Amino acid sequence: MFLSPATPLYDFSFIITTRNNEDELNRTINSIVRESLPNSEMVVVDGSDFPLTKGRVQKLLDGSLTLTYVLDNKKGVFNAMNLGVQNSYGCWIIMITAGDILKSGAKSLLEIVKFSERDVVVFAQDYIDQSGNLSYSFYPTHLSIWPHQSVVLRRTIHEKVGLYPEQYRFASDQYLFADVRKNADIEIRQEVFSTFYLGGITSGASIPMSYELYGLRRKLGNGLLFSFIQSFIFIYIRFLLEKNQSTRALSALLRRFLFSYYKKPKQLGNINSKFQ
Repeated sequence: MFLSPATPLYDFSFIITTRNNEDELNRTINSIVRESLPNSEMVVVDGSDFPLTKGRVQKLLDGSLTLTYVLDNKKGVFNAMNLGVQNSYGCWIIMITAGDILKSGAKSLLEIVKFSERDVVVFAQDYIDQSGNLSYSFYPTHLSIWPHQSVVLRRTIHEKVGLYPEQYRFASDQYLFADVRKNADIEIRQEVFSTFYLGGITSGASIPMSYELYGLRRKLGNGLLFSFIQSFIFIYIRFLLEKNQSTRALSALLRRFLFSYYKKPKQLGNINSKFQ
């Protein structure tokens, strides 16, 4: 499925998917209002059991961005993401799940993107654990997983490569990004652009998820052994460690010790209060 070609009306489209998490949505919207550039729009795809309504979301924006409000058709998060893309009209598209935020200073990075001649710009991302601690920072490579909150795509990418493939439950965004790497001019940058809160579906572990991730890593060009360890072994170790508050720090330490693209963050401690 491809995005229908259209002339962009905005420089940036911020697309937020949300479901029964109004407080987290508020946090995300506040960060975008703080860090967005002029001539930006926000598209909110609401899958809540009791939808918020456009008026309630509009109040949070205080007129700073143009808002499009779409009701989720309950076909999964990646279908919701596609609804957001289909209802957006920005030259550049940024996909954010409700609860996650733009890092303080992201506005200056958006200025860089705005004038970039690349098709895709990928930034680093901070991760907050379930205790509210800044746990580690992730710096993507051409062969790694890309955090979708830190991937800024031109609209034309969705027109040429397609939307998120909906046959995947856990890693549709990553399968799309794997195809994008073969068809786009990409820049990987080292600045931290976004902050991700662990605890959602991607923080879990299951056999279906492992098979999906294994296929993804092989598609990215990762070796057989590395792909197997990451998808069928480390994912369960990580899940067990992050499940318990007393062992979460050990999980972060293992990530930094085993994988070079995980780094110690610049600031540690509970930071929840800063992003309300």
